[in-house]
Amino acid sequence: SEEREQVTLSIAPGGAITLDETPMPLAELPAALSALPRRATGEPPLVTLRADRALDYGAVMRVMGELNRAGFS
Repeated sequence: SEEREQVTLSIAPGGAITLDETPMPLAELPAALSALPRRATGEPPLVTLRADRALDYGAVMRVMGELNRAGFS
């Protein structure tokens, strides 16, 4: 079976979001996620979420919410 594409979503201590190497505001995250290439099966890429331990939990939950809305688990 073909490997799924993988992307890394990082949240820095200050709350700054980076999708792979691209920094972006939370407001741009939904569009960036929906633009990610999907497999022929329609399966989205695998997202690895990396968040700083010192981060406000609410900031992490907002990003998780956007991931869920965009169809990522």
